Amino acid sequence: MDVFPLARQVRCPTLILHSRGDIRVPATDARELASLISGSQLVLLDSTNHLLSGAEPAWAELVRNVDDFLAG
Repeated sequence: MDVFPLARQVRCPTLILHSRGDIRVPATDARELASLISGSQLVLLDSTNHLLSGAEPAWAELVRNVDDFLAG
């Protein structure tokens, strides 16, 4: 799914979480998406997985960032 053409239309707080070493979708795509969404927050997680599981160390970082984002 290509959301890049619509990204500039997003007008709400946006948190983008992406694995730094994601093999399926490179982190450069996440950086580009974040640059298109005004005021978005990008967090690159220390993982190589496209989908994180609760068993890996980056999971705690993901949860913390979601909690912080929702509290803010």
